[in-house]
Amino acid sequence: MGGPVWFRVGRGKTRTAYAWFAAIARRCANDRFLVVCRREAFNDWRDEKDKVGLKWVVREIECVDDIFQKRLSSKPIVYLLSHGMLPSQADEMARIAHMFDAVCFDEGYLYKNPSSLRCKAANKISTVVGNACILSGSIMTARNLTDVFGQLYAICHHDVLARTKTEFNSKFMFHLQLGDTGRGPMINRKGAVSQVARLIKPIASIWFPKKGQRTVMNEVKQIEPSRAQEKALEELRTTYSLALKGEELDIKNAPSLIIKCQQISDGWINMANPTPLNKKPAPKIVNIKSAKLEKLVAMVDELLACEERVVVWCAFKESVERVLQALQGFKGVYGMHGGRKFDQRGWKKDGKVAVITEASGSSFNHLRDCAYAIYYSMDVRWLNLQQSKGRTDREDSPHQTCYYWFMQTSRTLDAFVYKCAHISGKREVELLQRAAVKSWLNE
Repeated sequence: MGGPVWFRVGRGKTRTAYAWFAAIARRCANDRFLVVCRREAFNDWRDEKDKVGLKWVVREIECVDDIFQKRLSSKPIVYLLSHGMLPSQADEMARIAHMFDAVCFDEGYLYKNPSSLRCKAANKISTVVGNACILSGSIMTARNLTDVFGQLYAICHHDVLARTKTEFNSKFMFHLQLGDTGRGPMINRKGAVSQVARLIKPIASIWFPKKGQRTVMNEVKQIEPSRAQEKALEELRTTYSLALKGEELDIKNAPSLIIKCQQISDGWINMANPTPLNKKPAPKIVNIKSAKLEKLVAMVDELLACEERVVVWCAFKESVERVLQALQGFKGVYGMHGGRKFDQRGWKKDGKVAVITEASGSSFNHLRDCAYAIYYSMDVRWLNLQQSKGRTDREDSPHQTCYYWFMQTSRTLDAFVYKCAHISGKREVELLQRAAVKSWLNE
């Protein structure tokens, strides 16, 4: 029993999992359920339990011994285990997995690689538990059918496609031949997508409605660059290098150029050059006056005056910190990135503006009341765009219209990054990046 639950972000995957748990609890004796998710999502699973009215107990697993704590209630127990702990605890968890009635793996796209330690660990546990499901807002992150096999392998439902990855590749994939250079990447065989869709239909729950229950408004807001930005961009364009405040930066490739242009657009640039042996150099941040930042402050001011709540998405941690500093005169502003935890208690109390890195949007469910999302900057990843947009377009969001505003500094590469983010194929993104840089350099 179980299977994959592929719903569009914000369409109730967590509630679906709880409904499945509840159905199992009526006929099973243990009343113990395991959820594997991001640590940042622990509170979301607690909150969702309360929203659906389940008087269950929720416990976190820091080590296997936590499962053997004395039960103080006869209510069913949901145990939360972080993705990061899964590989190291796989053998121990598999040894006692018979104690659970069902297991659920959140953020299913993290298990798309069937050869990864995380996916193999999930398979071990699912094999013993029996009842296993996987939740994801994306079936294929880059039109790669291996993603489907990996997610099914994690929950031991892969037999509908193939017994092994090798067998799967022989049935649905083949190596692209690149002239005399040998075999290229694996790609889907002709008709394989339709064949896989037919085979997984009996075991999968799929819901990607073409039109949601509310109106979605997308708008690109172009901002003229400041003189300092224009000067820095022109130097990059003509010399593929930049000298600022005693620091010199040499650009080595097109992706680096795109990132540096984005940083300039955001009002700063990291002037640190790559170091030998791929060691990460210490950052050398230089300020560049940004017209986009001034425009953002004005937009937030107007929204707050209308008593609206808003989330500002950024591509970089440094940008989050700078936006927070620019908005420090407003009340109810909270930030989050890899090095900064989100103040959930403060946000529930008086939160008005959330400033977050876009990549953090996959496991963050506290923005249901934000009708407005401003993309101060964004990365090229289609999945991050979809996940972040889904944070404000949820099943229980009270607003009837979702507004997505994309800020772009004119004569930069912001517009090309926007285009890349709307394409899921990695190869297509690479081609677009090269075309974007060539076009920008020739302007």
